[in-house]
Amino acid sequence: MASRSDWSAAESAPRDYPVYIVTAFFTMPSGAIEGIPDDRIAYGGWGKPGSTQLMGEAGEKPAPRKLTAEWFDLVAGMGYKGTIELPSNRIDAALSRGLPALDKPKNVPVDFIVVGFAPGGYLAVWLQARGVSHLAGTFSVPQSEISVDRMANDPSLNLDQFADSMLSLSLKDRVAEIRARPDPSALYKRYAQRYSYNAVVTGPVPFDYLWLSFLDAERDWFDLTGRRPQATSAEGYSFAAPKSAEIGWSDAEGRKFGAEVAFDPDEVMNAFWKLASVAGDSQMTLEFEPAEKGGTVDAYLKAGDTFYRFERTTSQIYRR
Repeated sequence: MASRSDWSAAESAPRDYPVYIVTAFFTMPSGAIEGIPDDRIAYGGWGKPGSTQLMGEAGEKPAPRKLTAEWFDLVAGMGYKGTIELPSNRIDAALSRGLPALDKPKNVPVDFIVVGFAPGGYLAVWLQARGVSHLAGTFSVPQSEISVDRMANDPSLNLDQFADSMLSLSLKDRVAEIRARPDPSALYKRYAQRYSYNAVVTGPVPFDYLWLSFLDAERDWFDLTGRRPQATSAEGYSFAAPKSAEIGWSDAEGRKFGAEVAFDPDEVMNAFWKLASVAGDSQMTLEFEPAEKGGTVDAYLKAGDTFYRFERTTSQIYRR
């Protein structure tokens, strides 16, 4: 019997590469349709759920079997369309066991199945709950012509005019800048490149937890106390390169502190690619070191005796 959970469907798209979702839906084991929010522009951030779909089966639902999607890349001016088979066994397993939550002794049910629409016809599907985000799969669909009358309310607009009007609302004065960038069609596939590494936090105080957000929009927590029932929400130690980190701890007086670190995407991808060739089959280590003074966090990537100190990170330490 298929596992079930009271999940909701949601859409996602990169903030810098808005899309117009024409049609999107899951096909369920029964043949019923579970809608994904469509007939709208999406640009809320890669892997971040936008609006949720209230139509479809009420209550607990099994894992969807297929995904059908048709959308228009507003920056590139290209349409994409396809139906894909989903990794239903993987999704079934996640719905059955739930996802580990940092603040709960047991796994919690999956809240969202999020579909991401990216340049180049790239699709991603995530399972999310309580801040944890796990990638169920990535896919590609072919280009397809889409007539403007399926998207625009104004029949006088052509495709270019429609795209310009949507981009002026979403990107505002950044349209020319985004359009001048190199072709991003392979960027999100590169973001999904995985490496073998663990993460540690070093310093003079006992640390509580570490959250890592990754370039492929996965997100996991790591227990740093050794006292939680589960050590991490991660399913292994193979991850995409990190996008950002959050660290929590308390000092000797019980005052709670937090730290945030944001990586430069180009720097972090280059560092992981270079040190992975040094590490070979060995695991790399991503190390964070909150400074005792200055309110910043240093970050390093280590492979054996070779290490790289990240220079283009931004960080801050604050009271929680």
